[in-house]
Amino acid sequence: RMLRMTGGSSEHLSFEGIELRLELPSDTPADGWSLIAMSTGQSLDMTDCVLTVQDGDGQRSAVHDQVAMIFVQRRRPGETMTMADPQVAMGQQARVTLERCIARGEASLLSLTDETPLTFRWNQGLLVTSRHLIETGGTGAEPQYYEQLVLDLRNVTAACKQGMYYLRRGPGKA
Repeated sequence: RMLRMTGGSSEHLSFEGIELRLELPSDTPADGWSLIAMSTGQSLDMTDCVLTVQDGDGQRSAVHDQVAMIFVQRRRPGETMTMADPQVAMGQQARVTLERCIARGEASLLSLTDETPLTFRWNQGLLVTSRHLIETGGTGAEPQYYEQLVLDLRNVTAACKQGMYYLRRGPGKA
């Protein structure tokens, strides 16, 4: 992870007018690369930003799998839980808001290891990727009413070579 939000569930990170670029090594393939990693309950706002992931170049193709620009992981019990009911705390949504941003490269824009509660809003943007807009890992439990994926795209152009959404089911996940 290039940047990892490690604080509690109320942690908020905001970027304005910057470019984040991740150039992946060309040696041994590895899974799990990301520009930004966060957990449920945390929030990320980006305005006038450019996200780039480079895996390969004009001479060679991408060598890494499961690469994301923004990686969201479900908060585990005991990880700085501040709410009285751990089940409700586990259901806290991660929030990602992009405003006038460009995302490009060999990575899914959003990756969730589980079908983690998420609110994603993007106003005025361009996505050009060889992967997906969003990729999730399924869920091992019955989703609750408060565990939902909310996608709000307004004036966004997306060119996703492998499609908009991909559900990668892990062992024991529905």
